[in-house]
Formats: sequence, C-alpha cells, structure tokens
Amino acid sequence: MFSPDSAVLRKFIGDGNFSFANALLTTVFLENPDHITATSYDSAEIVRTKYPDAAENIENLVESGCCVLHGVDGGDISKTRVLRSRMFDCIVFNFPHIGAGIKDTQRNILANQEMLSRFFASAEKHLNARGEIHVTLKDSPPYTLWNIKQLAAASASLSLRRKVPFTPEVSYPGYAHRRTIGFDDEKSSDANADLRRGPGVPDADVVWNCFTFVFWRTADARGEAGRRKRKRGNGDAGGEEEDDSD
Repeated sequence: MFSPDSAVLRKFIGDGNFSFANALLTTVFLENPDHITATSYDSAEIVRTKYPDAAENIENLVESGCCVLHGVDGGDISKTRVLRSRMFDCIVFNFPHIGAGIKDTQRNILANQEMLSRFFASAEKHLNARGEIHVTLKDSPPYTLWNIKQLAAASASLSLRRKVPFTPEVSYPGYAHRRTIGFDDEKSSDANADLRRGPGVPDADVVWNCFTFVFWRTADARGEAGRRKRKRGNGDAGGEEEDDSD
C-alpha cells in the first residue's frame, strides 16, 4: 500500500491520536521519516484533550523528523500556508466523519458526502502524477450509503484503482482507532473494537469490517489502460494489474 519513497500527507480526522502515522513510521518510513506529513483538523490543545494518547504519538513523530501540523482543513488544504505549494504521492483520510451528532440519517449522510466532496476536490490539487488518495471506511451503513466512488468521480475526476481490506493489527501495528468526537471508554472496549464486524464476535473469529478505497486521477487510469493496450499489441502481456473492484 505504501512505498518508503513516497511523500505522504496524513489527514487525521477519524484518526486524531496520530497512531496511524506512528504505525507508518515504524513499519514503512523508518528510514524516511521526513516523508510523512501528519495533520489534524483540531488544534494541538483540542487534540490532546480529546485523545489522551495523542501526546506520546506526536512527540515520537516530531522527534523522528516527521512534519506534524494542526488546524489543517482537509477540504481546503491550500489554506494552510506551509502546504500551499506541497505535492504528495499519497494522501490518506482514515474513517472520515464530521462527528456533528446529526440524528437524522439522511441529513447525516448528506453532511458527510459534502465533507468528502470538499476533501477530494482539495486533495486532488495536491496530488503528484499517478499519485493516490486513500480513504478507509467501515463496510456497513451508513458509510456504504455515502456512494464514495461516485463522490470521487463527480468532485475531482477520480477513479477507483483498487479496494483492499483494512486490517490494522496485521498491516499497521500500534494503530488505535478513535472516533471524531474523541475517546470514549463506553463506546469502544479496546483500541479497535469499533472496526470489527458485528457485535459479540469472538476474538478468535474477528473479521475486520473496513476497506481502504484507493483512488487516482481518471486521466492516469486512462493513460495506464492505453499503455497496457500498446504493450499487448507489441506482444507483451506483462505489467502491473490494476483492480477497480467494487
């Protein structure tokens, strides 16, 4: 999913405790910590209040040489001066949610769709050629009703490159999921309980209920399709396969 040579913009809304950036640092970017830009929508003070474990994660990122920024709006990345001219190979948004407590299901869906549309439009402007945007969601309502593929296509001319299971304990050791509203002992029995499929699933039978949607520009997808077609015409069936599975 990630290359140590990539520059990564991390947008921490659903992952406000910076544990995902730490997981990338310790597993992929140990030799290239300066390739990670870890951000939060909230201010540093609010982050530390909402997520008690954030301070240690942030300290480790900063001491390792990562860039950590607060008060970054993923729907308007260029508004942050130091990011205005920055371009990235991979832009990640795990478990986006506005966290506004809207009870009406339809209004909640529309509000989150608007937020994601703003994010896609903003992130695309900061994406290098053949770069990727990763968005991780739960595979259950209301998230499946957000129609994320249609949003990406309509707001930023993005196409789905592949869709892969999100398995934090396998791929991102140390990652601890947090809700946008903050950490709540009563709503999450352990670090990643919210991400498991269905209530009462025995630990031995855990099935992760999440997928990462990997998008890239539709123009890049068409260019890749043309390249493969030319290679097939030249009798070369090799090359990387892309997966636009549902």
